[in-house]
Amino acid sequence: MMAPGSRTGVAIFRATAPSATGVREHSDRPAGVIDHLAFRTTLAGQAALLSRLRERGIEHEEQEFGICRSVFVRDPDDVIVEVTTYGGAENERG
Repeated sequence: MMAPGSRTGVAIFRATAPSATGVREHSDRPAGVIDHLAFRTTLAGQAALLSRLRERGIEHEEQEFGICRSVFVRDPDDVIVEVTTYGGAENERG
């Protein structure tokens, strides 16, 4: 999915925990524990992913954030993987 020269990147998010105020704060989990990995893809790439997940009956969640649309799935180690797209023709290069 990631090719040299592409605009694809990987984002790693540190684990967080809800606080009394509802704002998520860094958790006390040990170093090296992450909340989720995020990958950016094209609209077509995300559609292909959704098709494969549905065909295989893999649980996932779709979420619209206004500026982007994300698909969340858990890997075999229970890490959340997010695949997001910002849509629009200008983003079809990945």
